[in-house]
Amino acid sequence: MRKHRTVSILAAALAIAGALAAAHAAEMNYPTRPIRIIVPYPPGGSTDPTARAFGNWLSDKFGVSVVIDNRPGAGATLGHGLAAKATPDGYTLLLGTSGGLVTGPAFGTKVPYDPVRDFAPIGLGVYVPFLLVVLLGAGAAALLRAWGV
Repeated sequence: MRKHRTVSILAAALAIAGALAAAHAAEMNYPTRPIRIIVPYPPGGSTDPTARAFGNWLSDKFGVSVVIDNRPGAGATLGHGLAAKATPDGYTLLLGTSGGLVTGPAFGTKVPYDPVRDFAPIGLGVYVPFLLVVLLGAGAAALLRAWGV
């Protein structure tokens, strides 16, 4: 009985080790086909060159083609929705933006995805600060004084 238990434990350990090795080997072979980057804005906008630069970097690094797929519309929610329905295999990436992930859902836009549950962030691509500006002489002196400007 004790010998049978030891053999069972060793067999299970070998099976786990084999599964881990197979998973590691599959990870080492990624990518083996083209990668698609969905951009939820039209070509020529500020997100387009960002996606193309990132796509060139991925292509150089991994030696595979990278396809930029511009899918504008509905305040960026169309492209985000398309990405949310993609097979989660690492071959479809989304250049996610605040418009589709935060602003639209926060203001009650009905979206076909959950921005938190359906996406996994893999890195910060671009940091874009926003500025509050006013035309000089527009009567914003109180605001400027409040900020100490």
